[in-house]
Amino acid sequence: MRTTGAALLHSVVVERDQARDELTDLKATRPDFVLEWARSSASTWVGWDPRRRTTIALVWGRISFQNNGKGVAFDTHVNPYLAWLSNPSQVFQIRTPRRRSRTAQNQFIGYDLRASEPAKQIGTDTTGQPILGFSPDGLIILLEIESRANGPDGTICLQTDWVYWNPPQPTSFFFPEVDVVDIAQRKIEYFKQNQNPAQTRLQI
Repeated sequence: MRTTGAALLHSVVVERDQARDELTDLKATRPDFVLEWARSSASTWVGWDPRRRTTIALVWGRISFQNNGKGVAFDTHVNPYLAWLSNPSQVFQIRTPRRRSRTAQNQFIGYDLRASEPAKQIGTDTTGQPILGFSPDGLIILLEIESRANGPDGTICLQTDWVYWNPPQPTSFFFPEVDVVDIAQRKIEYFKQNQNPAQTRLQI
């Protein structure tokens, strides 16, 4: 029995619609991490680092994400890249270990940030002594989030988030300006293509 053109067209349309529905269902059941600014915070410290034998400015804190997707995230891994905007060509990648995990809908994960730079003179006190602190430009952070959907062998889900830390507002994190992201993105892509694995761990 020969298949008519109309029947063949109908079959193609049905297959297309089924594939589209399957893709929609797949996307609907993926994890989706959203940065939770209210649960994210930072602290700072300026002092002598005996290991480096110099005064450093240190920022540390936690950046929190909530899984707002309908899928369960398994084995979520955060791969961070950082650059001080006073010298954006110097990019750091922090190697973080992969761990087994399960993050259901509405549950939270966190990335613990810790970064430092040589302290800069930002003023003088009443006696004329230098006041040391952070360079005024701040820190730009790219977080690449990788997880598997709905099981340890599920579909790999990739997300990226940009975060900015501003020294005049030291306890909070912010969305960076578009021009800042443009600069940092070019530097980080160059770093990825040319990095020396022996030099990718941020010294803290």
